[in-house]
Amino acid sequence: MEVLAIILAPSGGPAASHHNIRSIGGKPMIAWSIEQALRANTITRVIVATDNEQYAAISRSHGAQTPFLLPAELASEATADLPCFTYILQELAQRENYTPDIVVNLRPTHPVRERDIIDQVVQTLVTQTAFDSVRTVAPTPQSPFTMWFRNDAGELAPVTTATDVPEPWDAAGTSLPATLVQTGNVDAVRTEVILQKQSMAGGRVFGFVEKTFVNGQDEDALSHLAALNASANEGRKNDEPKIFCFDIDGVVATITADMRYDQAQPITAMVEKINQLYDLGHRIILFTARGTMTGINWYDTTQHQMDSWGVKYHELKLGKPAATYYVDDRMLSFADLDRFIENQKPAKP
Repeated sequence: MEVLAIILAPSGGPAASHHNIRSIGGKPMIAWSIEQALRANTITRVIVATDNEQYAAISRSHGAQTPFLLPAELASEATADLPCFTYILQELAQRENYTPDIVVNLRPTHPVRERDIIDQVVQTLVTQTAFDSVRTVAPTPQSPFTMWFRNDAGELAPVTTATDVPEPWDAAGTSLPATLVQTGNVDAVRTEVILQKQSMAGGRVFGFVEKTFVNGQDEDALSHLAALNASANEGRKNDEPKIFCFDIDGVVATITADMRYDQAQPITAMVEKINQLYDLGHRIILFTARGTMTGINWYDTTQHQMDSWGVKYHELKLGKPAATYYVDDRMLSFADLDRFIENQKPAKP
């Protein structure tokens, strides 16, 4: 069974807060959902859908695929999930003849999830064949039977009276029906429900009650946990200067069509990390395969780009062999760089 995890991460445009990539617990927030999806046994493919090449580069550095960018009209943070998921599935079918059986919606703004919950939700949908989708839920902290609407005149009206309990707003809490709230941590839906029924839930939704309620947006708890893990795993910092080699295209600069490297734009999140390493006293070497296949000398253009983008480095090298993939035993991810830099910072008094 083909199970596709989609992490929807629109940038929201120039005025956005870019919360999807801000550092939470030592890594970009979006990385938590990517890594959780990659660990899940039931997930066969992980895609980050974004309109922003910087977001895409960060996502790829953590192992997700970004086969295409979202169009601008779907990039608003206020855009509903359905048009985005419909577009993604239609593009995958057209470009790759790829249609998954199940789609899992992992919101990047929910970096904290109960371990194995992704697999549990997917397995529930597989076995519960009469249901269109599964959503994680938890008991409501306050009963909706004690909630009110207030109109412009100040008059109150109950949110719901769907119970046999008279005047439930004054009844004992134990006499009220149990209610659940969706946590937003994991949604799983059959692909046909999205494409044919034009719904992210369908007609019948199975509620997967989380064993332990996990507040998916508890970023403070996540930061504290990550700090403890980093301290335990990495030990004390090593002040000896290191040599860092960075590929340019796809790491420092955006990928361009037809090797038009002069049209590349900076990936600002990576430039910031490189400059932090430089300022910490480490040696920075930039290298690229530009011109290896065509024989064109891109040195001056590349040097001008690095300088104009404010990239701090010690050496720029051309001549890296062109290849489809590179494998290296000293490869670092974006998150690894974050942890290394954090470990290098002076301890607070």
